Amino acid sequence: MISSEVDPDPALRPEPEVLAFGPALPTPRLRRSGLLLLAVLVALVAALGLWWVLPKPAPDFTLGDLEGGYTGMVRSDGTNDVSTLTRDKLTGSRVAVTPLECAPLFDATLSNQFPSTALDGVSTYWLNEGSASISLVTFRYPDAKTARAQFDQIQTAFDACAGVPMRVDRSNDVVAVPQQVAPPEGVQRYLSYLVSSPPATTRFTTDVAQLDNVVTWQYRYDYSSTSSYSPVAAQQLMTSLTSQLRYIQDSHRKPNDLFGN
Repeated sequence: MISSEVDPDPALRPEPEVLAFGPALPTPRLRRSGLLLLAVLVALVAALGLWWVLPKPAPDFTLGDLEGGYTGMVRSDGTNDVSTLTRDKLTGSRVAVTPLECAPLFDATLSNQFPSTALDGVSTYWLNEGSASISLVTFRYPDAKTARAQFDQIQTAFDACAGVPMRVDRSNDVVAVPQQVAPPEGVQRYLSYLVSSPPATTRFTTDVAQLDNVVTWQYRYDYSSTSSYSPVAAQQLMTSLTSQLRYIQDSHRKPNDLFGN
């Protein structure tokens, strides 16, 4: 028997019932936003961990840091004469240097000048120590960039004047020659040169070092009778000073390290 019922229009058929459990699934846009937020959080955590692990920049030296570093610079007799330098304490006349561009080689030694951009400084000395008289001075600058600019003036003068006859006041002609010295650890710039009037055995040497925002000068008036000069003693003195200054820096940057934490 053939039924006469006609199927209803498919468009009018009711939707089948679907049994659902839990909340509706998020839309693709919400899912992408959640993943993006998660990625940002992971990146922030990674950056924070990297900042914590990497060494922090060394803090600039204070005047107290320099005074503390110089406390250990004692002479062979166990004494120490440390002076704090300010602009009003160094008022000596600048020596006349020819050629003029060579003057920066002598400013902090024979001329005893206070650098125009320095804030203050500390110095000590050793008279008649073996075969030399020694002075040591460190000038402090507002930042490492200013200290670097001061050192670069000295380096530029040396590059122009090395091996060139120079006259300091009314002295005989003198010549500056470089000394091969290994810089102490942590020092950004280092220069060592010997000034003499051949064939005289009396000569003086200068070592200049930049360590962050300070520049240190070591000046040796050498009167040994030997024909050659050894830079070992000067290098050891600079290494000793910079080691103490770097230790002070590290104590500021990582105070817990002093107690083994």
